[in-house]
Amino acid sequence: MSEGDRKVAVEIATADLVKDLVAQITALQEQKTVEEARGTVTTVALEKKKNYVKLVLGYFA
Repeated sequence: MSEGDRKVAVEIATADLVKDLVAQITALQEQKTVEEARGTVTTVALEKKKNYVKLVLGYFA
């Protein structure tokens, strides 16, 4: 596995982890099950900035 492949794998794993975390938080806030809330989170993106990483989420209300 090349360095680039590892970097992509880590980014995907991180995005999946964040998506699951957001689903759990949403479930608590909206009194839903995690499975129901997980379906509301549609996209997760990490944007690398100069001194920080910006987390961008998209989801159904």
